[in-house]
Amino acid sequence: TRVLQSVIMAATPPAVAAYMADTSAPEVRTKAMAKIGASHNLGTVVGPAAGGAIAAISLVAPLYISAVLILLMAVAVMKLMPESPYILSRPKPDTPFQVLPTLKSTIKAYFDPRLSPVFIFGISLFFACAVVQQTLGFLIQDRLDLAPTVAAGRVGIAMPPLVHRSLLCKSSLGLPYDY
Repeated sequence: TRVLQSVIMAATPPAVAAYMADTSAPEVRTKAMAKIGASHNLGTVVGPAAGGAIAAISLVAPLYISAVLILLMAVAVMKLMPESPYILSRPKPDTPFQVLPTLKSTIKAYFDPRLSPVFIFGISLFFACAVVQQTLGFLIQDRLDLAPTVAAGRVGIAMPPLVHRSLLCKSSLGLPYDY
C-alpha cells in the first residue's frame, strides 16, 4: 500500500498547483501557490503527530481514519470545488466518461518519456519518506524496548521535530519549501 500511496501522492502536488494556476487571478497567484506550500508543510508536521497519537490507541486506527478522511475529501473535492475554467472552455466530449480507457491513458502517461523523470522522482521521494518513517518506528521500538502502540506514539512525537529540521535546512539552503 505504501507504493500505491507513493504513486498517487506523487501526482497530487502538480495537480493541485495546476488547478490553483487555472483558478486564481494572476495578481493573487503567488499568494495562492504559497498557501499550497504552507498547507503541505503543515500537513507534513501535523500528520505524523496525529497519526502517532491515534496509533497509541490502536495501531490500525490511523489506517481506517485516513481512509475515511480521504473518501470524505474526495467527495468534497468533487462536490464543492468549481471546475477549472480551461476544462469548461473545452468542447463537450461526444462519448460519456469511461473508466477503463481513462485508466489506460493514465497508466500510459507514467511511461511518457517527457513525464517519466518527474514521476520517478516523486515516487522515489515519497517512498524514501515512507522508509524513513517505518524504520524510525522500528528503531524507537527496539532501542527503547517499547510495546508497538507506545512506540507508535513516540514516533508521532519524534516526527514533527525531524520535519521541522528538514524545512529549516531547506530554507537555509535557499530551497523552496514545497516539492
